Amino acid sequence: MPLSYAELEEKVLTALEEAQAEPRGKPNITAIAKKHGVDAQRLRRRFHGKESKSTRPPTNRKLTDAQEEAILTWIAVLDKLELSARPALI
Repeated sequence: MPLSYAELEEKVLTALEEAQAEPRGKPNITAIAKKHGVDAQRLRRRFHGKESKSTRPPTNRKLTDAQEEAILTWIAVLDKLELSARPALI
């Protein structure tokens, strides 16, 4: 049965800790990945600083939190003035 994402992430973090603890500075990622039962490419990307799927921002998000908050505030102002929030006003 395939591992859940949380279980796989735990294995990757364990392998990543071992790779970062390598005293020579250039660990054998493939060997460490095989030892821990994770994909070598996934471990290599994480070793070089890429974020995990659960911690990186979603790809379909167009606005930052600050931008979204500004739009919501502006819509609330328009609502208090009893104006409809048309695209031309936003």
